[in-house]
Amino acid sequence: MKPVNVAFAIVAGGACLPAMAADEDLERRLAEQDAKIEALSARLSEQKSVSPIDLSISGYINMAAAATNNIKDAAGNELSYRGTDKEVDYRSLSSAGLQITANVTDKLSGTVQLLAEGAEDYDVDAEWAYLAYDLTPALTVRGGRLVIPLYMHSQYYTVGYAYPWVSLPPEVYNLAPVRTMDGVDVSYRFDTGNISHLLNAYHGAVQANLGGLEFSMRDIVGINLGSNWGNLSTWLSYAGAEANLDLSSQFGGPTPYDVEGEYAYFNGIGFQYDNGSLLFMAERAEVTFTNSWGASNEAYYTTLGYRIAAVTPYVTWATVEDSGYDEVRDDPAAAFLYNTQATHQKSWTFGVRTDVADSLALKVEVSSYYDLGDASQAGAVIFPGPTTVPFQTGSLFSGQPDDDETPMVFRVAAQMVF
Repeated sequence: MKPVNVAFAIVAGGACLPAMAADEDLERRLAEQDAKIEALSARLSEQKSVSPIDLSISGYINMAAAATNNIKDAAGNELSYRGTDKEVDYRSLSSAGLQITANVTDKLSGTVQLLAEGAEDYDVDAEWAYLAYDLTPALTVRGGRLVIPLYMHSQYYTVGYAYPWVSLPPEVYNLAPVRTMDGVDVSYRFDTGNISHLLNAYHGAVQANLGGLEFSMRDIVGINLGSNWGNLSTWLSYAGAEANLDLSSQFGGPTPYDVEGEYAYFNGIGFQYDNGSLLFMAERAEVTFTNSWGASNEAYYTTLGYRIAAVTPYVTWATVEDSGYDEVRDDPAAAFLYNTQATHQKSWTFGVRTDVADSLALKVEVSSYYDLGDASQAGAVIFPGPTTVPFQTGSLFSGQPDDDETPMVFRVAAQMVF
């Protein structure tokens, strides 16, 4: 019986060895797969933590209404102020904007701001569209569609919540015919003692349609410096550009009054003091043209306000005055064109801002205007030619108010950021 038992034992042992080897191979392969899955998960987790796209969305809404006090000229014709007349206007000062910023890396970002303005039938346009790259923590370069930073409040021109008025003082902020350009800029942040500075230089170009006229500015070159010391902020700005304006379609053919390769210059200065209660702002700006009929316009405003809890009453005085008419008075066509560009007026604005929430402000204001136009230039607005140049004349009103009139504009607004 022993040989049988030995043979059985040998056969049984031979069947068990392959089964044990197969189990060990399966366990090894499963372990390898588990290790690969863990490694892949670790790499995916690492990628998510290192290179996410940080997306931020913000926006603002301006809902406003305005009306005049039924202003008329000497002939009894009703006049408007920047498109607003005695009928309540809900569109010209209303707008909405949406800003999207994507931080691709800790140095590279892209920003798009979409703007819809009531004055433009709420057509959506890209107010901003640029890429920004931080060369160093203090030095940033941007390229794309940018705001032309001429004024102290240029970067938030349409964000009504950011300033006390319903809209920025037009005597100053209406000087430049455009507010954005396609180009590049470089910004450098630095300190001198306790004063922080932002130095900005830019170059670009813009092409626009101004009331049916093709207008362009090439080689826009500018520099500005914004400084802050505690409650005090200051602003300095200078820019120049080559200006071109084709008037042939308005004069029925070629005209020597076209603007070709002439230059326009801008300079501005401003400061603001705000200690949380007392608010004082002042700004001056001047635009000068070198073409044969161009008017130079110089403008100022000063604003004084005082916060009492959530309520801020304020008063603003503003003025704009043209110069250079004596050089064109003997040429009827040049004098006419000069007056389409010249602005001469003064105003007082009294208003109240109430912050009803952290991101919502209600505003009510009334403006009174005087010293409108220049009587010595009144005759030059009549030009015996086939022209329909679509600019205001003399002031920001559509005509010359009668001497017995006291032109006034009333505005109310609800302005929110989110």
